[in-house]
Amino acid sequence: MLLPVVSCSQMIVPEPAGADRILCLNARLYTADTLHTVSACYGCRTGVEPAPGTVVVCFVNGVRVDEAVADSLGNAPLHARIEPGDTVCVTADAPLAPSVSAKTVAPFPPVIGHAGIGLIEGYQQVRLQVADNSPEEDYFVVKLYEDNVVYNQDGGEVVLHERTGAQVQGEQGRVFSDHAFAGAAKTMNISCDSNRYSYLYKPYGSYDYEVSEKQRFALETSMRLRLCSLCAEDYWTSFLLSGDTWDGFENPLDQIGSPTVYPCNVDGGAGLVAVRSCAEVVLPYAEVIMDGSGHILSDRYLF
Repeated sequence: MLLPVVSCSQMIVPEPAGADRILCLNARLYTADTLHTVSACYGCRTGVEPAPGTVVVCFVNGVRVDEAVADSLGNAPLHARIEPGDTVCVTADAPLAPSVSAKTVAPFPPVIGHAGIGLIEGYQQVRLQVADNSPEEDYFVVKLYEDNVVYNQDGGEVVLHERTGAQVQGEQGRVFSDHAFAGAAKTMNISCDSNRYSYLYKPYGSYDYEVSEKQRFALETSMRLRLCSLCAEDYWTSFLLSGDTWDGFENPLDQIGSPTVYPCNVDGGAGLVAVRSCAEVVLPYAEVIMDGSGHILSDRYLF
């Protein structure tokens, strides 16, 4: 006698281990600034969402300096003065996830040997010399801003003093290390450009054309270069986010087929809280003389 054998199979999908959501903190704090922003969000299995109502506290060298509650976007403003060498700790308590904390040490600022603007191979460039002042490998980010001062040349009255913050080199800036400095100072060229010809007088002064066209106004432009020291985790995070090249290759992690892993120093959660120590140089760039209607009467470079 043959008995039929019936086999049944059932698909079992295991539940992912771990919490349904974790708290993520991300912040870049600058020694050159006193107002900082810490971003808080939830990392969920289905994606990422803001974490409003998160209470964020900042400690500098063990001293509580400020506390803020994250807004609807998860951003918490903090007032703190941070000096190179300070130990900074940020803690966060969120309504829907366990508490987290992050600790980092502010690096020492870079040493700028020389900075100036000139014509190099027919292009306007900032020439920057950076010293290699420690035996360890150091990391940096460089950003270039354009600052403007507009004033009434006839009366001497300042009409507008505006630090535009219009970056020439992009939001992330350029990150690099002193690996190739070999203990000596390194000189690099940074391309710069100006939008000085796009500025007209009309938005800044009288809207009475008959009055304004009889006056002369000057626009002075300067390039403000900010060079910051980074910790290694901040360097690699910025490098990976920028999609930049490294020694002629793409992201080194991609070369060996490894997944992209971002550094994390948030205990109990995810993300990166880092401090950047800055050195700034302001370089006079150009002066443009205009009449009240916005016509350029003369212009000259200041370098």
